[in-house]
Amino acid sequence: MTRQTIESRILGKRRPPADPIDVEFPVEAADDTYVAACLNGLRPARDVLPTVALAEALGPAGLRRLREADGIAVVVEVPSPDWIPGIELALRSLTDFAHICCRSGASRTQDRPTEGNEKVGRLLSDGARVAGVSQSPARYLPATLVASADLYVRIGPISWPTCAGRRR
Repeated sequence: MTRQTIESRILGKRRPPADPIDVEFPVEAADDTYVAACLNGLRPARDVLPTVALAEALGPAGLRRLREADGIAVVVEVPSPDWIPGIELALRSLTDFAHICCRSGASRTQDRPTEGNEKVGRLLSDGARVAGVSQSPARYLPATLVASADLYVRIGPISWPTCAGRRR
């Protein structure tokens, strides 16, 4: 096998940018599928999927309530800890929150229901929006937040019509 054949098998139809070490201008690497998609305004699925999942789980009424209400407590249950950062970003893109508590159980001292109750209670009594994101909210989020949740959202499997961009 020649070197060119090996490279074509590894790279497939994608060609490397002119200078793979230092691409100063992304347009130079536009033949890369990923870069071309980003330049066209498309974002990777790992960035879009949490927002789509949250919007689908909330529904129109939940989205309206989330944006209009002050002093609202929101708890989001995610399928796994890997979803937590994406859902946090999705929540921040929907509306302003005074505090978003993201807990996965990684910290044995901080990720307990007894931690953070004072802060959550103070913020809610001041009329601020507070959210919590966890794969097991009752186990890791502050008990005050879980008990006072105005919206409890469970992120489930994404429906195909939503992924395809069609409306129901």
